[in-house]
Amino acid sequence: MEKFEEFKIKYRKISESVSQKGNEIYQKIKDNLEKDYKGKYIIIEPESEEYIIGDDKLELVKKARQKFPDKIFNVKRIGYKVSGYLRYDKRLYQ
Repeated sequence: MEKFEEFKIKYRKISESVSQKGNEIYQKIKDNLEKDYKGKYIIIEPESEEYIIGDDKLELVKKARQKFPDKIFNVKRIGYKVSGYLRYDKRLYQ
């Protein structure tokens, strides 16, 4: 049980770091995105700063899992404060 708690703490710190970096990247590009893509979804992979845009969140996550295997990424709805909450980390489901 103790190892699981340690894992949760470590994972939470990683998730918060990824979220913060993803938000920083989004803030840099949001003005251009909101003009043409408001209402669509964006997935940002913070390490590479690459992103993909699409209409359907779940389809976009499938694409992101292929493009960014073994990475934690951010999902946002362009032009909105909240897009819902979705997290996928392949390491948790192996």
